Amino acid sequence: MFPLLPLLFLLFLLFLPLTTSHPSPSHTYTTPCNPPTLHIQNLTYTSSIIYSNPAHLSYASAHLTFNLSTPSLSTLTSLCSAFDSSSQQSDAGFFAWPRNYTCSGAPPQNATFSWARYPSSVLSVNETWVCGGHEYLAVGKANVGLSCQTVNWVNPNFTWPNPGGEVYSSSVVTCGRVDLTIVPKVRIIR
Repeated sequence: MFPLLPLLFLLFLLFLPLTTSHPSPSHTYTTPCNPPTLHIQNLTYTSSIIYSNPAHLSYASAHLTFNLSTPSLSTLTSLCSAFDSSSQQSDAGFFAWPRNYTCSGAPPQNATFSWARYPSSVLSVNETWVCGGHEYLAVGKANVGLSCQTVNWVNPNFTWPNPGGEVYSSSVVTCGRVDLTIVPKVRIIR
């Protein structure tokens, strides 16, 4: 058995350079260009529908707001918000199709998002930034699981004619805060 030991040692020395000469491939991004993780914080949704009388819609709007942070790129936070106002007569009509909105504040990166409440509450976020002489684009999306409460109210003292301009009815939808983490796909665009 003793003569076998030097042979095993020689084989070990023979294959050692193969294992150390081929380290695992490095990441595509250098340290300041780490692929970001998009943090969506305090996402809230509300809508209000108000009737001034049984036949006249007076006001209808919906709001979506959230903070967007990307810790690997910056310590700053962007405020992202969307507003939809129309003659919708139910909450289902707001944000019925995705539209693009721009988030504010958080240079050096720029962020936009789109959101469609129905049928599946999909939030899509795009963020661009410059690092190491290249411009990067991160694209990610997630389904937003909203937990909402609807409060309907009808004025029990409403009379017609209504010289005082009292509200006839209202419907307010309020959804609890949601936090999400999105791991986007990243590519160099310039």
